[in-house]
Amino acid sequence: MKARIPWLSLVVTAACSSQGPSEAADAGDARAGAPLSDDSAGPADASDANIEVPVMEDDGACESGVACDSDNGNEVVGAMRLFELTGNVATDSGLSAVTQLEAAASFHVAVPDDYDDRQAGIGCTADHYDATTKPAPTDADAGWLRISGFSGGTLRNGAPAGQPIICARSGGYYQCAYPTETAVSGALFAAAAEPLGPGPITFASPGAADFGARAVSGSPIGTATTTEDLDAIHYSSSTDTLLHLACSNSCTAGRIAVNLIAEHASPADVGWPYASVGIVRCVFAAAASVAIPHAAIGAMFAQDPALDVVLTSVALLPTEPLTTTDVMGNRLVAEVGRGTFGIAPR
Repeated sequence: MKARIPWLSLVVTAACSSQGPSEAADAGDARAGAPLSDDSAGPADASDANIEVPVMEDDGACESGVACDSDNGNEVVGAMRLFELTGNVATDSGLSAVTQLEAAASFHVAVPDDYDDRQAGIGCTADHYDATTKPAPTDADAGWLRISGFSGGTLRNGAPAGQPIICARSGGYYQCAYPTETAVSGALFAAAAEPLGPGPITFASPGAADFGARAVSGSPIGTATTTEDLDAIHYSSSTDTLLHLACSNSCTAGRIAVNLIAEHASPADVGWPYASVGIVRCVFAAAASVAIPHAAIGAMFAQDPALDVVLTSVALLPTEPLTTTDVMGNRLVAEVGRGTFGIAPR
């Protein structure tokens, strides 16, 4: 029997905190797919995680570079993403190199983060969620969401991965699947596959009770990798963690997204709602190396010894996020990119 490695896909919703427009934005949450294995063939359990996606206000009023609170405090910020990530998964014969598409969507009013050092949309946020004291907010109704324009192809198990990806709410959270109903995150391609393709990738909401019909499109610009082995890296609550980057084309062409998810590796705890999960999400300006603050890592772990594995993903994003606003003033943010992932013991 193949080893089962939990996978969390990452997405963000951003909005200003209740302290006012000069404060940095509050990140929302994200969904996930199945454990990483070759035989992923059905819809996965929803999981929760975050990455930061800065949203620029039309009038530039928010110093943080993200959408500010509306007058009634009920502005819904939607986030959609499609990433192509390469990494290793455990099989009967050892680690095997794979590629996967990571699709996720989140639509809700944002909540304050446990840690936030962002300025003008650059920096890190962190949260620790648990099912009792701080569950992640459930998604508003934005209808059946659609992601199209990617190349797709055939999964390692022989199943087709075609267009469009559809994201629908299940148990209060959006989950994304191919037309065959195979969950996107956790469905594996061969390592040499390029399922994202050149784009453009289109992210669309048809409109529903809580969010109007909107669509945005954009294309990936390259691939980010790290010198560090993400299957063996360890994170400290007392020392910043440095990642050294390399990118196809050039890292200076865009932004760098780094996301950490700390969770319990127990097979009994592989789906949302998790008893406990910690998240760090960062967006950095172009650089040869980036530092993840130890204070953010501490907020992720939250002194919970049950969090015994950390998933890391690193991706190269375009310079500007894809954004649009619906007729109700709600914001849709989308991101497309390529990178790498790894999962390591704490």
